[in-house]
Amino acid sequence: MTNVSTERITKIPGVCGGKACIAGHRIRVMDIVILHEHLGMSADEVVTAYPTIT
Repeated sequence: MTNVSTERITKIPGVCGGKACIAGHRIRVMDIVILHEHLGMSADEVVTAYPTIT
């Protein structure tokens, strides 16, 4: 597996199980998608839940 990085999303083996994460945080992109798409949280509610990703 290779490292994948964009400005805001990283995917590094050994970090969060190799899943895509918010750059500089151990917050999986999948978790943000679940909160927004499946649980219906607004962007403001997600930021309230994870204030470090503003």
